[in-house]
Amino acid sequence: MDWLILFHLASYGAALVIIAAFALIYAARSQFMPYHAAVIERPWHTLDAPLQFLLLALIRLLGWGWLAIACAGLVMLYQLFVLRVPLPLLVLLQAYCLLAITPIIAVTSQVKRRTNGSPPVMVGWVTMMLCWLGFLFGLLARACA
Repeated sequence: MDWLILFHLASYGAALVIIAAFALIYAARSQFMPYHAAVIERPWHTLDAPLQFLLLALIRLLGWGWLAIACAGLVMLYQLFVLRVPLPLLVLLQAYCLLAITPIIAVTSQVKRRTNGSPPVMVGWVTMMLCWLGFLFGLLARACA
């Protein structure tokens, strides 16, 4: 049972850390990502200043939003593990993670399909898989307790 709890924490923890890492990358950007340039087929320096400002504001806002999502998820994980909050919180954590990750996968997949850009679609799928593993291990750990 201890290994189930360990895998439960490791899976969710890894997924939330991946989200936080991408969040910090986006929040700290000084220009858009290389795949953004491929999508619009223009380098950053060719965009006029107001458009650069708007795009950078949206990118940073997205980064800070993802960071808030990751931090809230880590708080829920802490409550589940340390405070031993009941099963409904595990279900809430899973729903929260799916709500956070599904749009990332949907948008990056559309960008990849419709443009020359190569956004990190696989990272989204790996993060989703880690959340499902965390949920499964959490359920198994509770069933074996």
